[in-house]
Amino acid sequence: MPDKTMNPIKKTSTKKRWFVSRREFLRAGTLLGMNALALRQFELHGETFRDTTKDSLQQIAFLADVHFHDVYAIFEEGSFQGIKGADGRNATIRTMSAQLSSTRLFNENYFALKAALDSIVARNIKLVVLTGDFSDDGQPVHMRGLKRILDEYTLRNGIRFIATFGNHDPVKPFEQPHGKRDFLGEYGRQQAVLSQQTADMRALGYEGLLDYMGQFGPYPQKEDTYWESPFSTYSYTDYTFERARAEAGLENRMYEAYEKATPSPDAPSIRIPDLSYLVEPVEGVWLLGIDANVFSLSPDVDFLHPEAPANFVAAGNAGWNRLVVEKKAVVTWIKNVVDRAAALNKRLIAFSHYPMLDTMRGAGPDIAAMFATGRNQPTAETMREMAATGLRLHFGGHLHKNNTAVYASEDAFLVDVQIPSIAAYVPAFKVLTLHPNDSAEIETITLDDVPGFDTFFDHYRVEHAHLAQSESPALWNARILESKNYRAYTQGHLMELTRRRYLPREWPKEIRESFGTMSGISLLTLLAFNTDVRMQDLDTVADSESRLIAKLSDGESEDIRLGKLITDWHAAEQVVIRELEKREITRESLSDINGLMIATDYYRLLGAGGSLAAEDIKPRVCFYNIARTLAKASSALSIEGIEPNPEDLMPVGMRFKRQFIHLLHIIDKLSGGLPNDHFKIDFKYRCVRMMHDGNNISDIMQLDI
Repeated sequence: MPDKTMNPIKKTSTKKRWFVSRREFLRAGTLLGMNALALRQFELHGETFRDTTKDSLQQIAFLADVHFHDVYAIFEEGSFQGIKGADGRNATIRTMSAQLSSTRLFNENYFALKAALDSIVARNIKLVVLTGDFSDDGQPVHMRGLKRILDEYTLRNGIRFIATFGNHDPVKPFEQPHGKRDFLGEYGRQQAVLSQQTADMRALGYEGLLDYMGQFGPYPQKEDTYWESPFSTYSYTDYTFERARAEAGLENRMYEAYEKATPSPDAPSIRIPDLSYLVEPVEGVWLLGIDANVFSLSPDVDFLHPEAPANFVAAGNAGWNRLVVEKKAVVTWIKNVVDRAAALNKRLIAFSHYPMLDTMRGAGPDIAAMFATGRNQPTAETMREMAATGLRLHFGGHLHKNNTAVYASEDAFLVDVQIPSIAAYVPAFKVLTLHPNDSAEIETITLDDVPGFDTFFDHYRVEHAHLAQSESPALWNARILESKNYRAYTQGHLMELTRRRYLPREWPKEIRESFGTMSGISLLTLLAFNTDVRMQDLDTVADSESRLIAKLSDGESEDIRLGKLITDWHAAEQVVIRELEKREITRESLSDINGLMIATDYYRLLGAGGSLAAEDIKPRVCFYNIARTLAKASSALSIEGIEPNPEDLMPVGMRFKRQFIHLLHIIDKLSGGLPNDHFKIDFKYRCVRMMHDGNNISDIMQLDI
């Protein structure tokens, strides 16, 4: 266990437990609100970010969704030794198959974290904020490794880490059994390592996580100028470290999550921690760490076992939509903090694990209409309520996105900055520079080159050989092991993730069966394809339209019954050829493009945005520009919605074609949006502007369908 002297919080007797009832927590803040009004002596918009350090610029690095996994872990019970590598070290890693089915990497992010911290050190930045999911389910074996690295950079480089919690840390508010069934064992085989075998694989709750992370923000530290939680009883003027320490214990930061009658008078109520806090680590700068995890109660609560995992629904994607309902006192506290920051002339920066504003760049309704899974965005009401707190700058993660969003009204101006994960495409972190004159600069630092990212490739080759020999359906594309750098590696991860998970789970059935395997030329031909032949006219020639289109695109179908359909397809091919000739483009130049690449481009733009994804999508810009021309000339009708007509009553290819045009329309929207690479926020004039003439894919690819 870690040295608890690093977290000098002494727990009080249970007789002195502090908590508020759910009703009080939801309604709390009347007095706080009155104080906030009394403190509002001038307009917030012009004061909250006024410079207080004229002699120097304050920089803060933000890292999101590290999902740390100790690849050289030593299990306390010796229950899992890992596999020995060429360097003589035992690797305790997950399988490549597991990584390529997950939204994040599990192994190489170990090296990515060190590369990110080395980059931060090289920039002489001393303050680093972790916005949650610093772990991948909070197991002790990995928390020890993470703390060791953070302590190393603290002692050697003088970095101060500030962290909040994500839905993977903790999984539930209290400890529970856990484990992973996909560690990589000997001979490329998968091996389970569970908490039944070793306590090191338990999923820690808040209490256990505080033993490792308490010193990094959730507990006050002696060097802090100020620290408080929503439950603190002191003010800025009478603050002492000793008082803050006495009030910061977990038992003092609980709220009652259930207010209905309990089964008996002696039955305990259900209390859940909230570990939000405000810290002033640097004179004049307030960092507001908001615990936006919301663990709603399950329908059947076991009151006699209030910490039972089954009592709680995992935080998942609830985020701010649930927080504004179940943690109203936190919202009131945020408003109060904003007012006091203005009155005391502090520069306030908020951060949490979840996006506070919509991240879809206007494509949300289109995406919801086409894809099977939602993206769990903050609702309009949630965004309005959070903007009304007076917050003006918030950093978040969770969705592994690079994005900038703004909520602007007559009374509010809120900028929400989403930080990419270093464990997924595009791996990057953000650097905030606080400028004078009420402005802030934000730069995105990508991790293109990560030393050691290919350390385990030999282990993965053994795994691949085992899967191939056993003819396993989990076999993955070994081309990812040809990656020359970490960025290329995350691209390979995203492409396999699209093939193995996203296409089967999320895409409309009308196109998912054949889209991923269609060539770029076939996709363009589809856009130019017009016919009056319907599926019902073909009787039993094909069992589905998507399979028929796949046959046409492959040139496999010469069935005499398809007569006119084949003629119409050949006519469409001639339209495409003429378009290529007009642009002096050869068919061979598009030969490497296929539907899987286009589907992956959608996820590139969804996650990385037009700026960061530009260089990776550029090789296909000519394809998109031709697609734009053909789509505009298409008879596929409006893309405002997908016709509900039965498949057999529509001309062959029409439904597929509409879905493809709909996808192009979404790609068009995702390629734009506000600057999200290197930009400046001017709070006085309420604007966001790009800081350089960098590439944005929307500058050279305007589908405008």
